[in-house]
Amino acid sequence: MSRDVLIAAVIGAHGLKGEVKVKTFTDTPDGLARYRRLHAKDGRIFTITQLRPGKAAEAVATLAEVVDRNTAESLRGVTVVITGDILHSRVARSNAMLLPKLGAKVVLCGPEELLPEDALGLGSSVEIARDFDVALRQAVAHGPGVAMMLRIQKERLAGMELDLGDYIARYQLNGERMAACAPGALVMHPGPMIRGLEIAGDVADGPQSAVEDQVRNGLAVRTALLARALGAGGFESVTV
Repeated sequence: MSRDVLIAAVIGAHGLKGEVKVKTFTDTPDGLARYRRLHAKDGRIFTITQLRPGKAAEAVATLAEVVDRNTAESLRGVTVVITGDILHSRVARSNAMLLPKLGAKVVLCGPEELLPEDALGLGSSVEIARDFDVALRQAVAHGPGVAMMLRIQKERLAGMELDLGDYIARYQLNGERMAACAPGALVMHPGPMIRGLEIAGDVADGPQSAVEDQVRNGLAVRTALLARALGAGGFESVTV
């Protein structure tokens, strides 16, 4: 019996000529070139003709079957499952409104105490799921999928009838759940995280984790916005 092995995930188009930016799961980004022919989950086959290593675990690939940017853009369509304290999260609200504009499907997941039904008002394409395992399986049904976890702050749970032990059992992203429900998913978290509560340490530090990239990029975006709001003029005058 054959078994697929996840070695890369398309994360977006690059340039105008149909190149794609990929996150690689090989030892090094250029190691992806050794495979040459890639099999997508939907049955399509792509042939790597050129590969340029990028930053960290990323690379830019030219695929023989992708001839223009429109074709490259069609490879996105990922499902992002955002799980945790949606009620108090600015991250959840901003992603629920922005990601669908970039072609992603957003599924908000959690118990009703942390995810009221009125969260559907964040966007017409936003969905709510109560079963984390089902949501993860749906996320990877047609591609790699993304599992974005949110911090559970105990001080915000005052007055709520929420059992943390039950929450961990139903909604924690751990290695066992990843292997069973979403072995190919990209793991995200805006930070700071509480290891052992919303996410297990082995997953947070695992090969599919993009947490450090997310936090680093988030800091750069906030810096740029503050610099613009304060009229700093040029980013050379801003120290992070």
